[in-house]
Amino acid sequence: GISSSGLISKTTDGGVTWEEQLNTGFDNFYSINFIDEQHGWVIGSFGRILYTNNSGESWRPLEINTERWLYDIEILSNGNAYGVGEMGTMLKSSDYGRHWELFCEERVNYFSDMHFINETTGWLVGGSSNGDIFKTTDGGLNWIAQFSPSPQLNSVYFTDENNGTVVGFQTNFTVPIYRTTNGG
Repeated sequence: GISSSGLISKTTDGGVTWEEQLNTGFDNFYSINFIDEQHGWVIGSFGRILYTNNSGESWRPLEINTERWLYDIEILSNGNAYGVGEMGTMLKSSDYGRHWELFCEERVNYFSDMHFINETTGWLVGGSSNGDIFKTTDGGLNWIAQFSPSPQLNSVYFTDENNGTVVGFQTNFTVPIYRTTNGG
C-alpha cells in the first residue's frame, strides 16, 4: 500500500497486517504497480518514480526529466511503461522504466488514471474544461480523444475493448459514474 505521507507498506496476509517498507515522510505516492512478486514501481509528487526488484525490501529512485506530480503508472508485460500526471504530463518507457520519454498534452490540466487491457489498447482520463478520455490502439504511440461526459474524471477501467467504466470527481455529494459498451 502507499500513502500521501511517503509510506510504502506490504501485506502478505490479504491486508490483515502491514509491514512498513519505506517511509520518506515527505513524498506523496499515488500509484503502485507490480508485474510480478519482485518487480514494482511507485509514482508520486515532484516526478518521483521508485523501483524495487526485491519485493519492496529496497526502493531506488529512477531518473525522470520532470518535477511535475505524477498520479498513475502502468507497466505492461512487453516492457512498455506509462506514467501520467499534472499539466498533461505523459511518460513512456519501452524498457520496464529504466529510461523515460516525456510528452505533454498542453490542453489537459492533468491525467489522473489509465488502464490497458493488453499491450496495445488502453485508455487514460483526466480533467480540463471539457474533461478528457483518450484511447490508444497502438501501444501509446498515438492517443485519440473520445467523448467525455464530465469535466473532471478520476478513474478508468475496461474489461475488454468495448466494456468500460469511468468515474468522475464528487460534486454536490454525487459521484458521476459512466459506462460504455462500445469502447467509448
